[in-house]
Amino acid sequence: MTLFSSVIMFATKRTKSSTFKISFGLFASVVIYYINNFFIVMGKTEKMSILISIWTPLLILLIINLIISYKLNEK
Repeated sequence: MTLFSSVIMFATKRTKSSTFKISFGLFASVVIYYINNFFIVMGKTEKMSILISIWTPLLILLIINLIISYKLNEK
């Protein structure tokens, strides 16, 4: 999960402040953690199937990273 947030963090080339990049990376890690935790809770309480609750946050992050990686490779 942290590797996914680091790819998102490195995509911010507009700012040169490393403090902002580190803060943004930490914020992205926390958001990813809470999204993952939300889907785990949904799976444990059987609001959705366990298989869907495991793969949904991973697929969301994979799609976001593929879009960002594609944009980085265009430049």
